[in-house]
Amino acid sequence: MKVDKKLITKISLLSLIFVGSICALSTGAFAQAKTSKQKMTSSKPAKTVTIDSARKTALKHASGTVEREEMETQNGKSVYAFDIKNAKGSTHEIWVDANTGRMIHNSKTSGSTGEQNKVAYTKKKTKH
Repeated sequence: MKVDKKLITKISLLSLIFVGSICALSTGAFAQAKTSKQKMTSSKPAKTVTIDSARKTALKHASGTVEREEMETQNGKSVYAFDIKNAKGSTHEIWVDANTGRMIHNSKTSGSTGEQNKVAYTKKKTKH
């Protein structure tokens, strides 16, 4: 039996190229799958807004003097709660979401009667 060395060399070279390309493709697919998995299981803690930043947001919605400020949990969300008293004696209770920094609640209490007039706020829809 006669062995053709050129044919064996060509077949070996083609096999090596084929195996190399398969390894390169599978490595790329593995890296992409790993990145996707990390995105799905990423458990980064939520960004927390500072109380100073939340106070500035609250004072944009109700001017006056901050009588009370504290972090609370309202409707399952961490919020900063502020009681802001204005010059007329009315008090606004403002909640600022501790993760987003947005105002999520604003209610007004009259100074003399103690009645609450709740003001509803909804998120604005943004176009992308």
